[in-house]
Amino acid sequence: MLSLSVVTICYNCLDDLPETVESVREQTYDNIEHVVIDGDSDDGTAEWLTERAEWFDVLLSEPDTGRYDAMNKGLARATGDYVIFLNAGDQFRSPMVVENLLTRPEIANQRPIIVSGRIELTLNGESLDLRRPWRPGKEGPGLPHPATLVDREIHQNHPYDEQFSYVADYELWARLRNKGLYDVQYVDDVLTYFDVDGASNSPEVAFARYLERTFVDYLYGDKFGLSDAVMLLAGPLGRQLLASTLGQRRFLSLLRYRRLVKRWLRERSKRSTAELHREE
Repeated sequence: MLSLSVVTICYNCLDDLPETVESVREQTYDNIEHVVIDGDSDDGTAEWLTERAEWFDVLLSEPDTGRYDAMNKGLARATGDYVIFLNAGDQFRSPMVVENLLTRPEIANQRPIIVSGRIELTLNGESLDLRRPWRPGKEGPGLPHPATLVDREIHQNHPYDEQFSYVADYELWARLRNKGLYDVQYVDDVLTYFDVDGASNSPEVAFARYLERTFVDYLYGDKFGLSDAVMLLAGPLGRQLLASTLGQRRFLSLLRYRRLVKRWLRERSKRSTAELHREE
């Protein structure tokens, strides 16, 4: 029976943490440990955790140098076969998520290095009706870490690179690909709700986040051309302008409708092609 370590990091998140903890506690799968790393919160979070210390297999509250320092602390203390990061504000989608996932034959028997599902985006506790990946087959070079399980021993041998402030998880996937360890079992199920209100998703840090991501692409791809430079400038700046003008909720809704329109155009093109073939 596979075991899972759920690592939760938090800092001054008393409003968001209880729902995250409850979503772990209500899982029907027995072989789960919960590792909680608090960054020495001063809003009551540390006290809330201490009062419920028996709920957690590991509880640590001390200052850290940032989210990836905290995540590495949790990773170092994990003991399960797999590890997943479900940070404050994120939740498993249902009590059966872990059981349904880890009892699949292709996972339980074959033990892939990485198991990655989908996330559903939320804002202030409300679903935005947006998922990532947007549809199966569109996983791309990055994986959503709140819906991604990694072999714990391999992950511990490849911790997050703390020189990055926003994309250390993206860098990890690139590093594992570079080392031939990117063995991913994709699942179509939505595993977790992901709160987009976190600091790393703020429009104010969009440029810094894209700059880090571009550096990772260069580091492992060894190329950076004119088109990359244009996208580096235009992409995040355009997104930041729209998000600042429309507000985060309207901006995310715009992304949803943009994808719906693209899907409608693609389907219409397929229908037109099929009709043309029939006429021939």
